Amino acid sequence: MKNAHFAGFSSHYFLTSDGVKLHYIHKGAGKPLIMVHGWSGTVKDFAMYALPLSKHFSVYMIEMRGHGYSDAPTYGARMSRLSADLHEFITTLNLKKTKLMGFSMGPVYSGVIWNCLEKTPLTN
Repeated sequence: MKNAHFAGFSSHYFLTSDGVKLHYIHKGAGKPLIMVHGWSGTVKDFAMYALPLSKHFSVYMIEMRGHGYSDAPTYGARMSRLSADLHEFITTLNLKKTKLMGFSMGPVYSGVIWNCLEKTPLTN
């Protein structure tokens, strides 16, 4: 990713339980902070915040299915599956006491975050 705002971030992929490859970037140490973009967004939505936040947190920016460099399957673009993707990401990477930050279309992606929180309380 050639963008000065993402200097030092590493690019990775995560495979969901239904076989979808999701792209994410990571940088930093400390408590995890997962940034979730809005509908039709990408990690670029967080460009201005990523580098400064990575000085205080272990920042993960995930691109949801059908967005950015993630796979775009013909299935799974619904709230329950998107929140399952986020839940699987958190549990597979064994992230504890995670902070979540959402952007854009609040009811839609906040719903993804809230549904995920039902499965993965931030206290674990």
